[in-house]
Amino acid sequence: MPGPARRCRRPRSDSMAGPRTRSPIRTGLSFRAGMLTNVGEAAHRDVYEDDEVHLDVSVAKTVTDRLTLSAQLNGLTARQELR
Repeated sequence: MPGPARRCRRPRSDSMAGPRTRSPIRTGLSFRAGMLTNVGEAAHRDVYEDDEVHLDVSVAKTVTDRLTLSAQLNGLTARQELR
């Protein structure tokens, strides 16, 4: 008859020590390729949109159980469009 089951333990390294928590910094990146948005009566009246890249960053820090500070930076790669 086999003996009691034994648990296998993984070796613990310093990089895995402590509780695992999510990073308080979040980033978002989106890309849209250039496109034709309007067709005019002649080719020189067509309207094209350039490529767009948007980068957003948000940070949150819990100070106490009832207080969390946060900051959100949207459109970091935005550029002014010329018309």
